[in-house]
Amino acid sequence: MTIMENKDTNERVTQAFLKAITSVITEFHLEGDAEALNKIGPTLLTAGIMVLTKDIGRDGAARVVAELAPRIQRGDFDGALEGLVRVEH
Repeated sequence: MTIMENKDTNERVTQAFLKAITSVITEFHLEGDAEALNKIGPTLLTAGIMVLTKDIGRDGAARVVAELAPRIQRGDFDGALEGLVRVEH
């Protein structure tokens, strides 16, 4: 089983992180800070790679990233954040 196949744990961790960053994303959205919004994804990806590398080493981190690439290309993550940012009027 690969590290990305443990769906229950993955879902729990994903939801915890999304909950933690929702307020930051919402704040940038409300401020109209497009530059900051555009840096969230690359920043999270970089931070994730740093954590993976420390946890499972360079080769393991590279395998995880390689496993994710086809899923990104297939669109598995498209729309995954719909409704994450709630803007009150």
